[in-house]
Amino acid sequence: MEFFQGFTVTWAADGPVADLSEEAVRAGWGFIGQVPPAVEQFNAVHRGDGLRQQWLYNQVKGVTNAAGMPLAADATDTLWLAIKSKLDLKQDGLGFMPVQQGGGVGQGNNKVFIGWSGSTLQAQVESTNLGSFVFAGRQFTAGAGLTGGGTLGADRVIAMGTPSAITAGSQNAAGGTTHTHAFNVQLQEMGGTLPLNKGGTGATTVGQARSNLGLDPFAAIADAMMSENGFMELVNGINSFRFIIQWGVATVPADSSLRISWPKPFPTACLNAFSCLGFIFSTTGDAGCSIRDLDANGGTLLQGTATPGIVRYFAIGY
Repeated sequence: MEFFQGFTVTWAADGPVADLSEEAVRAGWGFIGQVPPAVEQFNAVHRGDGLRQQWLYNQVKGVTNAAGMPLAADATDTLWLAIKSKLDLKQDGLGFMPVQQGGGVGQGNNKVFIGWSGSTLQAQVESTNLGSFVFAGRQFTAGAGLTGGGTLGADRVIAMGTPSAITAGSQNAAGGTTHTHAFNVQLQEMGGTLPLNKGGTGATTVGQARSNLGLDPFAAIADAMMSENGFMELVNGINSFRFIIQWGVATVPADSSLRISWPKPFPTACLNAFSCLGFIFSTTGDAGCSIRDLDANGGTLLQGTATPGIVRYFAIGY
């Protein structure tokens, strides 16, 4: 009988075999003592070993036969190939490639659930529901002054909108699909000739350029009218008469008077003047105000309230 055939033939399969108790098996040859074992006893020991080997052989043979790979004496990898073929069939039966869950750098080994809710793809980690994925139906909206956007279901482009025309009143702002910028350009003094001239005469300073254009009187009026205390002169064509308008403000003590001087003395006389209170007062318990004792150099302000306050005045003369 060949070696490999021994896996299919059991010792004493056709001979007498004793029925050994568990106690005898556990005791081994000691249960016989010094007496040689009987044939039945010897067969029982070797037959037990053979039955166990045959059982293991049948287990291996069952796997290889199921894979269509019969066992052979000269093949030592049949069991591995049979098991591998079954595993490959299991992978093919899935219809997809499994992905390992967790275990990467910075990742835990938590169980992750991904499923379809009927309208969106949702995720859950262990018992924590994360809801719909961020890209599910989300909109990518262009901000103020930009165009483009849409859902994340396709490639999107965000572009700068067409800028609006810049005007003198433009401000730094963005809205809708456009934007504007503030317009802040000031005339600076420059070395050389300014681009302001009259009759071809250039200027190297702003003051010269303003004078060349005949703007000095207007600049003087503007400067005077922007101050709390000031005056303005109106001169006739031959410079023989000057009409002067003056204004100012002063704090007058309560129920008292204050002598003030005009911002510019009148060369000849003060023709008239009037005043008014420049603060809140009681219309039933306080008196008003006035100006008197007018002359070319000034006048006297009076106010009849219970607290000191501002009095504004206006005077004309020549």
